[in-house]
Amino acid sequence: MILYVTMLGAGPFLSMAMTSLEYLSTFVLILPVAYVMEHLGKKRLIIPALMVATGSMLAVGTAAWFPTAARTVLTAGLVLFSMAMAVYIAGWFPLLRDVIPAGERGRFFGRMRMSWQAVAAAYMMGSAVVVGKTAPVRLVQWIVLVAAALTIGRVLLVSMIPEPARPRPVVGFGRSLASLAAQGRLRRFWLYLFGLFLFCSATTPIALVYARLSLRVPDNYLVVLSACLNVGMIGGFFSAGHAADRFGTSPVFLVTHLLMGLLNLSFLLVFDFSLRSAILLPVLLSGYGAMYAAAMVATSAEIMSLAQPRYLNLSIAISTALQYAGIGIGRFASGLLLGSDLLPESWSLFEVRMTRYHALFAGNAILLLLWFALLLVLPKVRTKKGWIPWNG
Repeated sequence: MILYVTMLGAGPFLSMAMTSLEYLSTFVLILPVAYVMEHLGKKRLIIPALMVATGSMLAVGTAAWFPTAARTVLTAGLVLFSMAMAVYIAGWFPLLRDVIPAGERGRFFGRMRMSWQAVAAAYMMGSAVVVGKTAPVRLVQWIVLVAAALTIGRVLLVSMIPEPARPRPVVGFGRSLASLAAQGRLRRFWLYLFGLFLFCSATTPIALVYARLSLRVPDNYLVVLSACLNVGMIGGFFSAGHAADRFGTSPVFLVTHLLMGLLNLSFLLVFDFSLRSAILLPVLLSGYGAMYAAAMVATSAEIMSLAQPRYLNLSIAISTALQYAGIGIGRFASGLLLGSDLLPESWSLFEVRMTRYHALFAGNAILLLLWFALLLVLPKVRTKKGWIPWNG
């Protein structure tokens, strides 16, 4: 998508902003949508939302056919897609919680995300072969259109997931929020979750935009970088799922948080498009993707563990909203900084010329390592098969 939007004339700010739309939309919409789902049911809103998401992404793929309005069509399609996905996400985790045993959640989320990430990596590798060093915009457009068409399968498969009947809530929206916010362990987890994803989520899109707009890498190499990122995430999803079930989520957060801070610093070693950097950049993206994926698995398992049965949709929605708020704000703020004069265009570190992209890598590293101290107050929740923590 970064390759596609830059071909249509997007700069650093718009490229980063495009990656934040879905997360910001989810942050804004997920709470009211989750509450409505408590009354109407999840699949009654999820299935239409997925249909709209598929249509919106198809519209994004057609943007290149409208030369004078390409960015308008692109932006409108992505905004509509982001809003539809917010509705889907509001019901997705509550829908799964009813069918996944408590002691298998880590492995389930690891396997689920590993499977779709493997498909994405294979699709991107194939796209890299087709694209070549310099791709025409029409070819990239068709890659986007085919990917969008394939999401029709998601509509069909999600419709097959059973949805057990649940009693409607008798407490109002405001009182439900107040009751959840009164629980200290939830508040601590929400705060930690927001900060973690605020400081870690922008790194990979920054690296891809840096490679595209500053290093001027070939088109197929950029797609290969995306594929390497996906391969790393596959490894992270697989390993973190087993680790979360065996050791609990806190050790997974501990390791991934620390390593993401150190890997952000490692991106300072990439400052030109030499052979060394051409090898180092995919290695760093793969490693960062693995750590980011592991943090996502631990987050999903912890959200499930801390969900409150009386306010199931809403308690899951608040955690998800704060996670997505961190991702969306982190990426949008990074785009603003890249498009402004607040960061120096160039600066030196040990007599090596750095860019504003490197300033963001360094800033994320410092903030992640400072936020690391909050792991000390992360609630320690361990799940066992057949045992629900809040009933113990």
